[in-house]
Amino acid sequence: MIKITYLLFLISFSSVCLAEHTPASLHKFIPQNYEILSQSTGDLNNDGKADLAIIIQPKNYKISDRKLLILFKQNKSDNLILTKKLPEWTYPDHENCLPDAFQEQAIKIRKQALSIIFNSMSTCSNWYGSTNTYHFKWINNDFKLIGFDYDFTQKNTGEVHNTSINYITNNRKITQSSMQPQSSKDQTKVTCQHLENLKYYTLQSIQFKPEDYFINGILKDNPTQ
Repeated sequence: MIKITYLLFLISFSSVCLAEHTPASLHKFIPQNYEILSQSTGDLNNDGKADLAIIIQPKNYKISDRKLLILFKQNKSDNLILTKKLPEWTYPDHENCLPDAFQEQAIKIRKQALSIIFNSMSTCSNWYGSTNTYHFKWINNDFKLIGFDYDFTQKNTGEVHNTSINYITNNRKITQSSMQPQSSKDQTKVTCQHLENLKYYTLQSIQFKPEDYFINGILKDNPTQ
């Protein structure tokens, strides 16, 4: 019983630290029993107005129901354009040493692109950590996946591997470097590959997977030559 109570406390504490106050202007879009976990503002549809992307979750931490909401600013009012349910694996699981996949800034709007960032770092080990970042852009009235970044850090050696997929040019860029103090630019290795079998996704159709499932699927269809 003590173990379960402590676990619920940890989950509640980590989520409370990230949760944000809900502005009055958003009450009609966010249920009363929900709170904002992360948010970002910026122009998404190239009309010069500040749009909004937010991740919400129930205030009751026993309920796993996170959602992504995207609102366009139109005629000085916010209009809900998209709602997407987010997977339950993003919640912290202290029994299996899994942290919250959404850190302080889980979504970003920059240069009219929406980035969603998933972190994976075992709380029981200091050996490795990874980050998956999906980049979407509003094209032909839909959010199309335009880029994907997979960052893997081998913490015990300081080695860093980044795989960047460009869905506009169909190219993959792999960068290997080191965080060690003695490392230099000469030790950074960059390789590029054109992808022939790249599957395309929209924000509505994509299924977010934990850790490296998504990048492994790309590598399976496009093996390094």
